[in-house]
Amino acid sequence: MARAIVAITLFLWLLLFVVAGPQVACLPLIGLYPGGFVSGDPHYHPLLMKGWAIAMGALLAALGYVAVVRNHRPTALAFAGLFLFAMAVFYARLDEMMKDA
Repeated sequence: MARAIVAITLFLWLLLFVVAGPQVACLPLIGLYPGGFVSGDPHYHPLLMKGWAIAMGALLAALGYVAVVRNHRPTALAFAGLFLFAMAVFYARLDEMMKDA
């Protein structure tokens, strides 16, 4: 069951990559970034944002690896939940920024 959860999540991520491109597929990795996303925002820091994306990618890779290799269902649920939560937070923040513009 754990492998199926990870496989479905990775399939959705791959589908996002193919349909929308690599820039959009990387957006869930910066979804939980606490700073601003737009240049000119006082809390915008591109290097910190990229570091955050790398750390989030490493965390998701570690969770996915443990879930698949050990077939551990709670880890698979944490992987899918963290990915989907980060994606939802990013799109909610994007929607908020679009309303302000």
